[in-house]
Amino acid sequence: MRTLASVGFLLVISVFAVRAHEVDELDRSAVYINGFGAPSEREPIVVQRIATETGLPVNVVREQRARTNLGYGELLVANSLASASGHSFDEIISRHSGGAGWGRIAQDYGLKLGPIVSRAHHAENALKHAKVKGKKSKKGGKDRDDDDGDGEGGHGKGAKGPKSHGHGH
Repeated sequence: MRTLASVGFLLVISVFAVRAHEVDELDRSAVYINGFGAPSEREPIVVQRIATETGLPVNVVREQRARTNLGYGELLVANSLASASGHSFDEIISRHSGGAGWGRIAQDYGLKLGPIVSRAHHAENALKHAKVKGKKSKKGGKDRDDDDGDGEGGHGKGAKGPKSHGHGH
């Protein structure tokens, strides 16, 4: 009997650990998306990505941002939770501004965070590969886009030489 209780306790702890990891991943993606949209030349790209991921018109995403002053990452999360739960965007935002975290909101509505985290990752990855036209590197080179917002002209943090495409060349 004691072994069964121990297994049950470990299972509950494991579920909370997985959920905490998902919340951390969701927050990390939201922060990246927020940062990507900060420079004005990239704002249209991130607005379009959020609209594409959520199925909302671009003008609705812009209106939500102006009205709530949330970052684009939070808009993605809030709209994803609203869509999955059947509750309105305004209800989700009200709960969040009242102190409830995204994980708590999802849990209260009986939602699994996995699909929402996947959507955030999908948006983040699409933005990492988005091309920002007319952006020059700090060294004055041409056509070196700063895709990931790190100011390193598309080479990522600390990378030297040509951008690797995972082919071992």
